[in-house]
Amino acid sequence: MRSGSKPAQLVRALRDGGPALWARVLALIGIVTLGAGLYVWQTRGPSLASHESGYGASLIDPIQPADTQGLLPADGIRAIDDPGFLRPGSNAPIPDALPVIGISLNGESHAYPIPVLSVHEIVNDTLGGQSIAVTW
Repeated sequence: MRSGSKPAQLVRALRDGGPALWARVLALIGIVTLGAGLYVWQTRGPSLASHESGYGASLIDPIQPADTQGLLPADGIRAIDDPGFLRPGSNAPIPDALPVIGISLNGESHAYPIPVLSVHEIVNDTLGGQSIAVTW
């Protein structure tokens, strides 16, 4: 590369320009990136003018009703209300490696088996004198 060539001049200018030049270069990169992002948002995303997407949902919820398929009706998965628990020291055959979600509250503890939560997804319980919902 010759010392008078355009690439050499650019490299020298960037090397010798100091923090002010680098600040301008970074600002320019930021402006170009922001412009590209806004262009993509306006051409592919929801309308910024109406704050509504084509489906009528707000910009906050990116999942549109047309994008989902309902396999279960509302409340199709029953929650467990008032669950029963084994007492410590019971002779129930519980695997040592059974995965659970464990919660302790106000000196009281409960363990909720993950395989049960995978079927029911929600357990409504009272623990340590407070109502709780355990979800999976």
